[in-house]
Amino acid sequence: MITSVIAVHGIFVAPVPHVVTPQELTNPVSRDEVRRWAERFTALGYAISAEELGERVVDVSGVVGGSHRKLKAPFRPLLRFTGTGQGWALFANPDTHPGRLNIRVKRQGGRWEHLYLQLDPELDWWKAPLSYRRLRGCWDESGFRRKPRAMYRRFAHWVADRIFAIDPEVTTVQVRTLRTHTTLPGEPGDDSVKPYHALTVQRPQP
Repeated sequence: MITSVIAVHGIFVAPVPHVVTPQELTNPVSRDEVRRWAERFTALGYAISAEELGERVVDVSGVVGGSHRKLKAPFRPLLRFTGTGQGWALFANPDTHPGRLNIRVKRQGGRWEHLYLQLDPELDWWKAPLSYRRLRGCWDESGFRRKPRAMYRRFAHWVADRIFAIDPEVTTVQVRTLRTHTTLPGEPGDDSVKPYHALTVQRPQP
């Protein structure tokens, strides 16, 4: 029985690539990774462009990932029943475009005022809850999706409700992610900051 359990979990945690889609290759982190690997292969004598490598990654990961899914399919009901499924990638690649949570508010007729910016010691409103590792999962993984997840939207409304309750002068709350760019040694620095998934919540009318 123990051998069977080890074998089943071995299938689930096997270090095979997930199925990479063309959409995933459009985000900056993936583009940087593909470009770097194309340069490494070319330097070793296997000339290939980033575009060609990206296409091959999509094709190969589709075959390998599809086969892996088929192997796991018969055991999924059992793992759901026992609650023992856990097979996500851990630090598969560095995030060179990390996001920082930013919360700002407006009062009647006023301008935007920043309440919170992750890692900023001065803009630290409600720092303890917002930096809690489990709460961070509500917003940190919105990533480069075209639209924020439902959990992100619920998080934004939850934060807005909290602010409206403690500050009656606030009329508008905006929750967003500020995307930055961390460059590697030898690369030119990049100070650009791009806002993503800005969700604006108005105070409910009485």
